[in-house]
Amino acid sequence: MTMTRHMARRGAGGPRSPRSRAGNSAQPPVENAQTLRKGSSAFCSMLGDHQFDAVADDSRQGIDSSSRGSGTASGPTAFRRADEWVASLKKNPTPVTFREPITNVAVDDRRDRLAHVRADFKVMRDGAAQSSGVDQFTLVREPSGWKMAVVAYTSLPLG
Repeated sequence: MTMTRHMARRGAGGPRSPRSRAGNSAQPPVENAQTLRKGSSAFCSMLGDHQFDAVADDSRQGIDSSSRGSGTASGPTAFRRADEWVASLKKNPTPVTFREPITNVAVDDRRDRLAHVRADFKVMRDGAAQSSGVDQFTLVREPSGWKMAVVAYTSLPLG
């Protein structure tokens, strides 16, 4: 979207309309919100389908991955750079195919350059839920499009 169209949509210099969710975030442009939702969902699909080169391509150099899990809310937290994270995914000799549908997606887009996506998820294998949690993605807009900058998630077994 050109800056002129963006300004016309907002009103010259006027604030964006407030989000319906709690907080003081501004409403992102509809196109960005839809693109960010679809991109986040596609990222989860690439992981589940073992398309690790595509995951790396969709990520910004220097992406950080953070996870919390191991069955308890106070389980260990792991932090890795993108290259380390993707390399660890590729090393798995028997990766399990899964689906990770996301719901309750909230998008916060700051000036069309930085965005945060938060979504609930369930990891599904063979049609059965295995775990659930929260995905949080920070994305930056580059000339080629939105790229993942930070991936963080909390995953707990169902129970």
